[in-house]
Amino acid sequence: MIAKNNPGNIRYNPAFRGCIGVTKGFCNFSSPGYGYRAILVLLTTYYNKYGLNTIRKIINRYAPPSENKTETYITNTVRYSGFGPDEILEEKDLIKLIPAIVRQENSILITVPEVQALINSANNSGTIALSALSVIIATYIIYQFIK
Repeated sequence: MIAKNNPGNIRYNPAFRGCIGVTKGFCNFSSPGYGYRAILVLLTTYYNKYGLNTIRKIINRYAPPSENKTETYITNTVRYSGFGPDEILEEKDLIKLIPAIVRQENSILITVPEVQALINSANNSGTIALSALSVIIATYIIYQFIK
């Protein structure tokens, strides 16, 4: 079990979907899916906003030397992901880094398909809630016309 559903040990930011609180500066997520989704959102932001497109660049930002053994983190991410430290990644490759990050942060083994399924569950939970709300509203409107 991952503490506070935060498999990437992501710092608190209330903007992350599913972030319900903070413990010692780290996000508490309402479900594991939101924790995995937050890692992907963070990696995608690094990639698109800051141009960080290699493991070396990404991990230097994700796990800075001021707080981590960054070179060891890079070495392990390379070993667990199969990408070279300076290999240019495509955006679609970012999800493949998540199992390596989770293994480094929490010593938990997870596969890319499992990560994808958890992220999908987080992405779909809002859709299900909106669908249920739509049914409730539609029922209420119909009831108003019937009575």
